[in-house]
Amino acid sequence: MDKIIEANTTSRRFERHQWVDEFVPKVVIKDANRLPWIDKEVLLLVRKKSRTRHKAKLKSPVILWERYPELRRQCSYLSELGCSLRENPRKCWSYYKAITKPTKILGVMRHESVQATRPIDKANLFNVFFHSVFVPLDSRSTATCLPRINYNIKRELRLSPSNILKQLQSLDVHKASLGLPPKLFNLSLELGTFSEKWKDANLVLIHKCESKTMVSNYYGISPLDVLMEFKAKKCKVLRVARIRSIIDKDYYLDCIAVEKQLGVLVSHDLGWNNHVDLISLKAQRMLNLLSCTCRDITDISTKKLLYIAWVQLQLGYASMVWSPHTKQNINNLEQVQHRATRFILSRDYSKHERLSKLYLLPLQYRREINDLLYFFKCFKNIYKLNIFNYVSFRSCIKLLRNVDHLTLDVPFSRTDVFKNSFFVRICRLWNELPLSIRESNTLSIFHKNLMASYHDKFK
Repeated sequence: MDKIIEANTTSRRFERHQWVDEFVPKVVIKDANRLPWIDKEVLLLVRKKSRTRHKAKLKSPVILWERYPELRRQCSYLSELGCSLRENPRKCWSYYKAITKPTKILGVMRHESVQATRPIDKANLFNVFFHSVFVPLDSRSTATCLPRINYNIKRELRLSPSNILKQLQSLDVHKASLGLPPKLFNLSLELGTFSEKWKDANLVLIHKCESKTMVSNYYGISPLDVLMEFKAKKCKVLRVARIRSIIDKDYYLDCIAVEKQLGVLVSHDLGWNNHVDLISLKAQRMLNLLSCTCRDITDISTKKLLYIAWVQLQLGYASMVWSPHTKQNINNLEQVQHRATRFILSRDYSKHERLSKLYLLPLQYRREINDLLYFFKCFKNIYKLNIFNYVSFRSCIKLLRNVDHLTLDVPFSRTDVFKNSFFVRICRLWNELPLSIRESNTLSIFHKNLMASYHDKFK
């Protein structure tokens, strides 16, 4: 089995180099002194070497003549790195790691009662620790036979320099195999062996927590699948259920009632009191900071822009998920905007007058607009979400007075949580819109008509 995976790895690597040599155009270097790997750093070092030699010939001091051979060795070393990249890539990457210093290991490392200061001793400590976290296999257990994976093999492959250039220009370096089947990885999984080249790959150490001098506080990241210790301290259990009698199990994970996910506080009862209190507090603190630092600003448009950029956006982030329906939460959010309008205008107006003069809508209206815009983007396939897995248009043979071809069917709900969720709430908001707005073809037209409708509703 080891010979099979080694043969496949070697053959793939040979074919890849052969295709590159055959189809990728070569660069013809006219000037031997300006090689592609001679960058700005090397040229600066060459000029520094020439200046040192010139000064040494004029003044003949001992220090300059001692410094000149050192600079000459550095120049020749950097020049040879590019030439030896194909034959000895480890030399080039060693220099790169020495310059960039991607991993910073302390001078003294400890594991249990052993202490290491030399690099070879540190490497042995890490090797012992990472080897100890592997789960030993039971000799009595039999290996599970995995199914064979079939591929559609292309019998003929035609390549040209223009096609390769086009693919390279459209390549996203942040993605992986771009849809190509990982044959070598699947073959390694089926046979249960690794290639020797994968075992020679660099092991990157990442600090987890606590002291950096302890070897056990590091992760080892490599192409091989290392079975590390399960980090139970970073895992929590959030139970979302209506049952009153909880079945206790021997869990070693902490149970919590509230957890923050992507900036939103999710509670065990799917209530949003904690999240509304948090964003109201953060928005109020930001508003207090603006009022203290922007006292000398008298321009109303500038203060309005500061409020929209630093305060209002915090009150509307991901509102499709947590849009409140209780009067207390709605008033808590509206109070922040009322204080902001008082800060912007610096005059005594009523709440409605301040919003009208600043051409602002209540935050409840803004959340409804965000819901409708998100639904419209899904409806027009701007977002890759099949909205009709959750909602559907009402089907009726005969159109009624309040029913048309763009009327959504409102799902039946028994609980307040489901009744005020997005996919039920959006059905009511969408059906209340005039048909002329719902029939908009583009997002810009829909947004313009929707804003005009809500401003007319607020007057």
